Amino acid sequence: MNFNFRTPISAVVTAAALTSFAGAALAGECRVSEASMAKPGGFPDRALTMIVPYGPGGGSGQVAAAMAEAVTELTSVSINRDHKPGGSGTVGMTAYMAAPADGYTVLEHIDDASSAHALDSSKPNPAVDLIPLVISQVTFSQIYIRTNETRYTDWPSFVEWVRAQDGKATIANVSKEGSMERVIMKFITEASDMEIQQISFDKGVCGKAWSNKKTLIVQDVHQFPGHIACSSDSNSEIVVPLLDKAGEVLGVLDIDSIDFNSFNGLDQLWLEKIIKWFVSEVY
Repeated sequence: MNFNFRTPISAVVTAAALTSFAGAALAGECRVSEASMAKPGGFPDRALTMIVPYGPGGGSGQVAAAMAEAVTELTSVSINRDHKPGGSGTVGMTAYMAAPADGYTVLEHIDDASSAHALDSSKPNPAVDLIPLVISQVTFSQIYIRTNETRYTDWPSFVEWVRAQDGKATIANVSKEGSMERVIMKFITEASDMEIQQISFDKGVCGKAWSNKKTLIVQDVHQFPGHIACSSDSNSEIVVPLLDKAGEVLGVLDIDSIDFNSFNGLDQLWLEKIIKWFVSEVY
């Protein structure tokens, strides 16, 4: 997660203080001379604005709040957060690049900025257009297995198991197509000589229900664009999302049928009631 200035910088902000951030591991440096930290020309004489391309309730928003608080505590410089979610961070990035390059606007972003440029070179290139003042790493991308999994227990045994299955396996990836997680996973599997099918949560019937946070009934899965078959016998499907009190998706209930046109509004009504009860009892 980066805290960036657009280049060129017309004034130097208290960059050294930004390398101190409680609650997250830091991996970055900002080399400045002592003279440049003396607020040249009275800068800053007002609060800074931090554009955050994500909502305040998510992980990125929470880290941005902690970063702003830490900087203010160390420098007495106030930072106002301006949340501009949308487009996997591209809305906020566009707003930031349109802001005056006067040193009073900074950008908080994650690796979506790099993957967005990789997919469309017309988008800002973080390696060229941005200067990272601080990098906080809360957690690295991880691959999880269930605690009751018996086929493998770690990455080496997983690779061994996959190779025993003709080198083919499927991994559910919580990130969308084109994300850094998917790109890294592709490199890892190629280096391990495995053929891994990555299923994003924005693909297939389950992904559509997850993204829209609404029950989805498909009477003929073979006509559904991007359908991911869990069984060659499946012909119709209903997917009901599990929502927590804040409306965020905890998971989905996926029911398939060997018959076409198996599900209707009555199924949806009662399955949603059952799911609502289940979530209230468990969560």
